[in-house]
Amino acid sequence: FPERLLTGERPEPAFLVTKPFNPDMVKALISQALFFDRQAKAAA
Repeated sequence: FPERLLTGERPEPAFLVTKPFNPDMVKALISQALFFDRQAKAAA
């Protein structure tokens, strides 16, 4: 139930993958997560 995660009442996941999983979407989200993680580490 992804709509339960995106309420704005508490910290929310940065990336949310809903079912049915699309392999291309999963690859894109993993790529984005790795990219932003590298940026955050470089800025720290």
